[in-house]
Amino acid sequence: MKKVVFKCCLSGNIFYKKGDEVLLEDSEALRLLEKGIVEIVEQEEQKQNTDEKSNTDKKPQEDQEMQ
Repeated sequence: MKKVVFKCCLSGNIFYKKGDEVLLEDSEALRLLEKGIVEIVEQEEQKQNTDEKSNTDKKPQEDQEMQ
């Protein structure tokens, strides 16, 4: 499952409007991504979490070096 945000409206069985954030099956998310209808949010959040974690890992080391 991938969390995506819609860049435009999409109607079908369910109506999505611009800015809606939903969880979609991987294959459906990739299909809509290729058509330019959605952006994948999950990967961006994971990247931010990884960056934040690496920043917090570095801070204690810097504190220890100063002492």
